[in-house]
Amino acid sequence: MAEHETIGGHPTWNLPVLGSVHSDTIWITWLAMAVALLLLFFATRVYSIKRVTKRQTMMELIIGFLENLAVDTLGPAGRPFVPLTIAVFTFILVLNEIGLVPWPGRSPTSDLNTTAGMAILVFIMLYVVGIKNHGFKYFKHWLGPKELGPAGMVALIPINLIEDFTKPVTLAMRLFGNILAGEILLFVVATIIASHLVIGPLNISAGATVAPFLIYGFNLFVGLIQALVFTLLMVAYLMAPTSEEGSH
Repeated sequence: MAEHETIGGHPTWNLPVLGSVHSDTIWITWLAMAVALLLLFFATRVYSIKRVTKRQTMMELIIGFLENLAVDTLGPAGRPFVPLTIAVFTFILVLNEIGLVPWPGRSPTSDLNTTAGMAILVFIMLYVVGIKNHGFKYFKHWLGPKELGPAGMVALIPINLIEDFTKPVTLAMRLFGNILAGEILLFVVATIIASHLVIGPLNISAGATVAPFLIYGFNLFVGLIQALVFTLLMVAYLMAPTSEEGSH
């Protein structure tokens, strides 16, 4: 099949050391980074103390919501993570929605390489923050509660390890699966329209021509929700390494 007729396939570049990489994912990700930076830059330009505009009000509501998300969840320890929360939400939102633009490429978040990379970075950050705040005592959260005794504490180590190491897996798969599902819907509808499918008196292909507009709206909504979910889970996962005890 042609490239635009396949789902899950990507054009590739062969790079030194790295080998074969998905070229569309790379250049669209860089484009999304530029768009996200421009959005954040213009967000600072709308602020005025003399005349409050509707754009400023809307921007303050969004920024305030994300700020409260970090601070209300983590308490005072969440204040340093407010810029990160805003940046992650904005970047993932752009990554999710940029694939809806009609050009030869897809949302980078429909590529598991992208979502896995971001999830692994979040996972590493949790341990960096935990060790910074608590030293290597942070790893005591792998043990069970003291009430279980020495044997019970040790017995729970495998379960707690599994819980920790499934965090990046669930982060990556949830975002990847939801964005890819939206693109599959568009692919299925496009196939139906192109096939000129008629069943009896019903022209299925003609009826399906309105579906892409509905799916685009649905995908916009899903992209927003999934950006929020990823950001919310990242902040929630920070509760353990930023807490005074450093445990779950």
